[in-house]
Amino acid sequence: MDEWLIIAALLAGAILGSFLCLVIERFPVDADGRRWLARICHPASACSMCGHRLALRDLVPLLSWVILRGCCRYCHQPISRYPYYLESGTALLLALIAFSCPPPALFAWLTLFSCAVLVLSEIDRRHLLLPDAITLPLLWCGLLFNWQLSPLHLQQAVAGAICGYLSFRGLNEIYLWLRKQDGMGLGDAKFFAALGAWTGWLSLPLIATLAALIGIVVWLVSRLKGQKTIRQPFGPCLSVAGWSLLIAQHGESDWFSFIV
Repeated sequence: MDEWLIIAALLAGAILGSFLCLVIERFPVDADGRRWLARICHPASACSMCGHRLALRDLVPLLSWVILRGCCRYCHQPISRYPYYLESGTALLLALIAFSCPPPALFAWLTLFSCAVLVLSEIDRRHLLLPDAITLPLLWCGLLFNWQLSPLHLQQAVAGAICGYLSFRGLNEIYLWLRKQDGMGLGDAKFFAALGAWTGWLSLPLIATLAALIGIVVWLVSRLKGQKTIRQPFGPCLSVAGWSLLIAQHGESDWFSFIV
């Protein structure tokens, strides 16, 4: 194991996490892709309290928050810890991928997948929404990823995308017929289709089972805390299950081998 590779992955993850935080914070609720892209590019980052434009030294991932002790350099008001947590989480994800020892090309694919599901999870947690602007490109990237592996992988990926969408869409139609209301959004069906495109149709039952178990645990914890949630986002549960399975499929480490 190359320790320098892990360190490089941590640094790259922190930088990516800083960008992903911007992407999430500027997400428009109407989920218009062009408007979202425009908001990401403009305006420049500024303090949410005083509106002062942040300099490059204020945007160094992780270090800026620690050096400034969680306060704005200009108005000295407390800064949200959210960017710090997201940057740390992204760094950890990339370090785990690097620890599984994939080839450089595969590392790039897994990093792309990890960033996408991380953004989807956080947006779904905040807005109960999985935007097409990410789920649909993620699906096509999954097909392209498996196409460059082998024709057999591509066949399984296409079947995974179809089965993933139809299974969740069918469950929702049954729930709608029985309860006269949607049980899950179409975003969940599209996201499950994207996971099927990345992992293949044979992995879908395991992903759904793991996601359901994670969802039950989250629901129980929220109930123990006295929280009364009407709707629970399922995207983060699917993300954890799908990410774990994909790393288990393509990583060389034994850490995730118990999943598959």
